[in-house]
Amino acid sequence: MSNSKVVHMPAQVAPPSFSEIGSFIARLRYDIRQALAGIDRATDEARRIRREVLALKESRDAAHAGRIQTLEHEADRLEAHHGTLAEVIRKCGYALMEAAPMIDACTTLAQRCELLNINVADREGITEADGLAALVLDHGIEDSAASRHCWCKDGPLFHAVYRVFADFLATARDGQVGGRCTFSPGGLFFDSLCNPAAARAEMTATFH
Repeated sequence: MSNSKVVHMPAQVAPPSFSEIGSFIARLRYDIRQALAGIDRATDEARRIRREVLALKESRDAAHAGRIQTLEHEADRLEAHHGTLAEVIRKCGYALMEAAPMIDACTTLAQRCELLNINVADREGITEADGLAALVLDHGIEDSAASRHCWCKDGPLFHAVYRVFADFLATARDGQVGGRCTFSPGGLFFDSLCNPAAARAEMTATFH
């Protein structure tokens, strides 16, 4: 996965067909899912190894020195692999954002919902003005049936586009860098991270 080339919409004079757009989105979603799964595996294994290293160090047995060194190298390798996969996801986000204006221009809202696997029952509150990025990041309804009860937005494209968004926030503008407070409840970008409907449902269940 880490060696695969991130897919891009091919440059062409005529607008792409819906089938071509669908293939592009499907490939991005597949690659991102693979990278996310790889990150989970690498993270879990690195943590397991770090725990084993800690236990060996606490034993204070000099005979474990070689084993500790080997394990630490493996944990370092896994953590580096995590970073490589995260970069794949980030590049997928940029590929999507690069293609989004063209996709928005030649698709209807219903087609964009089809591309993102958004059920008809979950389309309340969205309009033709909502482009691909808005559906993914702001509304967070990609794979809507599966994510309906998730408190945080969790679609594969959301993970990718959010990395582009994070890059934007980290970029200094007039000497200021985007802060974490913008993601707090009531903050400007809180709804771009959390699923408002699921959050409201959870709060209702808590107080009743």
